[in-house]
Amino acid sequence: MSQATSVRHPRAVSPPVVASRTVVVSRSVVVSRSVFMGRQSKLAALAFRRIDIAGLVVFRIVFGLLMAFETLRYLALGWVRDYYTVPSVLLKYLGFWWLKTPSAPVVYAVFALMTVAALGIALGAFYRLSVALFLVTHTYAFLLAGELYLNHAYLLSLVALLLLFAPAHRAVSVDAQRDPSLYARSIEAWPVLLVTGLVSLVYVFGGVAKFNLDWLAGEPIRHWLQDAAQEMPSIAPVLTSELAVNAIVFGGLAFDLTIVPLIVWRRTRALGVVLSVAFHVTNALIFHIGVFPWFMLAVTSLYCSPRWPYRMPVFGPELSQWLAAPRHLRTGTTARAAIAAFALVFFTVQLLVPLRHWLYRGDVAWTEEGHFFSWRMKLRDKRGRVSFRVRAADTGESWHVDLKGELTGDQLLKLASKPDFVLFYAHLLRDRYRRSLGRDVEVYADAFASLNYRPEQRFIDPAIDLASVTPSLAPSPWILPLTTPRR
Repeated sequence: MSQATSVRHPRAVSPPVVASRTVVVSRSVVVSRSVFMGRQSKLAALAFRRIDIAGLVVFRIVFGLLMAFETLRYLALGWVRDYYTVPSVLLKYLGFWWLKTPSAPVVYAVFALMTVAALGIALGAFYRLSVALFLVTHTYAFLLAGELYLNHAYLLSLVALLLLFAPAHRAVSVDAQRDPSLYARSIEAWPVLLVTGLVSLVYVFGGVAKFNLDWLAGEPIRHWLQDAAQEMPSIAPVLTSELAVNAIVFGGLAFDLTIVPLIVWRRTRALGVVLSVAFHVTNALIFHIGVFPWFMLAVTSLYCSPRWPYRMPVFGPELSQWLAAPRHLRTGTTARAAIAAFALVFFTVQLLVPLRHWLYRGDVAWTEEGHFFSWRMKLRDKRGRVSFRVRAADTGESWHVDLKGELTGDQLLKLASKPDFVLFYAHLLRDRYRRSLGRDVEVYADAFASLNYRPEQRFIDPAIDLASVTPSLAPSPWILPLTTPRR
């Protein structure tokens, strides 16, 4: 796919853009080649210009170390046990009901392999294999327990997918040390553009989603700051003030929509970096959201000059000496067309998936239809309660299900607020009672929920037999509309 070639002069000069060939492997490659590979294409010139590899190398190392830390944290704090092995049932996303809950040794093996893979990424050891292994294990753990959904967990899998194709192991790596022919001082810019392009979409969609009445009214931030004040009594008066609420509400909205241009434009880059550090460190201190703030700071470095690591006071000079040999990695014509085709498909999906909630009626924060994988971050606090009744279709005999005997407290909270999970569990009950009774049954849910501290209201139509509902992406008429006003 790519080859390393020596160059006589190390200065950054964009390689010539290769014109489209008539023979290509597929129609998508033809389209991509014509759009991205034309001689006059500014996008092609941007994507395949030469940049220093140092910035991507540092990101690879930090990404690997952060992922290793996160997996080790899950193991050390007992979260693997509590979240994956203690529950007898793990809730599943729509489309992934077929994933079976594995035994405890399998789950621990998955997290052990994930840790080894993350360290392999950081070291640049068997890089492609390490990234592929991390991508598979991390995505598997993510899909295995839908109740643990986090936007940044989904984002990490997407970034791992992009790193699978990036030549981030071509310097300061075990692979380059083992095989010097892999070494490259400079690469083409497309790997960096893929990652920063994805994160830019996350910022934009996150900012646009904040244009809703609840967020602009200060909810759920106001209540979350009150909770945080109990943990930090020394600054409780500040956290509980309306000034703090408005600062986060409107400051967060402005940050999401402006941070990318601030960092990209050289004249405002320093301001953008300072704001990014302040924003993500504040999030880490107040909301305790794991590695996400530190990961976003690592991505922030990719928006800066690729040569920024040379200015580090401790490791900069050593890194500059280590990457002294001027060797450039250049992508072949066919590989460039394949990269363009992948980018076109990838970003089309990333643009359309967050917009799909407009195809459904009602408030997405209430119905949850189109919420997952859409970068709707920190926009709602949803709490509820649910119970199930199983009824024999032929005799009318019914049974109330004891959920506490099977689900943990955290699972009950997620189940009560997510219609997809309610339907999944209803079908699980249907299949279980069918096997034990040897006859058809109906399943009804009695569910109530509260969105952003509104008064509680009924959530699921109690007259609908959920056992007969076919899971699909179509609108769900059994989800009752939000009618309770904000107090």
